[in-house]
Amino acid sequence: MSYLYKKLDLVILSRIKQSSFFSTSLQMVIIGSVWGMALGIEKLIHLPISSGVLGLFLMLGLLSIKVIQLEWVNVAAKLILSELVLLFIPLMMSVIQYKNLFINQGLQLILTIVFGTAMVMLSSALTFVVGNRLQRYIYRKYHPRADSQYLVKKFE
Repeated sequence: MSYLYKKLDLVILSRIKQSSFFSTSLQMVIIGSVWGMALGIEKLIHLPISSGVLGLFLMLGLLSIKVIQLEWVNVAAKLILSELVLLFIPLMMSVIQYKNLFINQGLQLILTIVFGTAMVMLSSALTFVVGNRLQRYIYRKYHPRADSQYLVKKFE
């Protein structure tokens, strides 16, 4: 089984390196396939969780056990994240479609959105701080003679 993964890894990486357009397209297909599997699992089991969230955990699991290599999806993931604004167009269409809902319960929705956004920003900031401290700890552990002033300038 290990031989098959190594062979598949070599074949896919050689294909990805051939052209930028082909590699990005292939990476999008891999990401879309994982999302499609998550959609199928959601429909089959009737889970109360969206296929996007399920696909996120499925992709995380596949990356963790090295079924999918990070190099296979890295460029397409960055491209999708860079064009994230386009994904809000369907959201705005929903706002237009459910105008009565926003008129009747607009204050509750706005408070929920503001609170949720604040929580995401706070958790992102705390994650960055903890990750930065962990990175400094690991660096100091493996580089005991490093100048502390250098570390302060480098990581802040």
